[in-house]
Amino acid sequence: TFEASFYKEVMELYPYNASNSTQAPELLYSTMASDLRVGCADDRLARTLTQNFKSPVHRYVLIQGPSPGAQDFSNVAKHAHRRHHNKSGKRDRREEGFVGNPQYAYHSWDAYSLFNLTFSRTQYPNFRLDQADYGLVSTMQTWFKTFAHNLTMPTNWASYPDGLVLMAWNFAPVKSYHAGQCKFFMDNGLAPYSWID
Repeated sequence: TFEASFYKEVMELYPYNASNSTQAPELLYSTMASDLRVGCADDRLARTLTQNFKSPVHRYVLIQGPSPGAQDFSNVAKHAHRRHHNKSGKRDRREEGFVGNPQYAYHSWDAYSLFNLTFSRTQYPNFRLDQADYGLVSTMQTWFKTFAHNLTMPTNWASYPDGLVLMAWNFAPVKSYHAGQCKFFMDNGLAPYSWID
């Protein structure tokens, strides 16, 4: 348990503005959970790598989800998984999809985008990707191919900790991402709550 002031400070780090449609409570909660469970720990990991290796570390944060919403993507992915990978007849947790119909988070979306793993429109007629989705595929493939062939990233993608990229169809280089939130979580001993700790 935490003191009451802790919760107040967390809410101040992820403020809700009812007049701003881009700040739905679910999005704020998903962002907070993503920071706590993954993003802040990834920052720590990237910092550790830069301190112990000579090779540059390039970090990105995916900020673009599937245009139809994460729930729709989850349902398509779970059915595709069941059709193609689970021949044993055993129940697989990945077939359950999300509980609660989340709209903003899906952990494998960058992998699906990087490898252009799309789904048949015949088999899944209600799942339609838009131009932004295909733009993300193109952006990720361009930069990862560049790195694989040249061992460099674009000049405006600084190596960590000097910068990182907010990955979307139009990626944006930034100095840091949610540094204040991560400092708060780490200062309050929440590192063990991250998935990679």
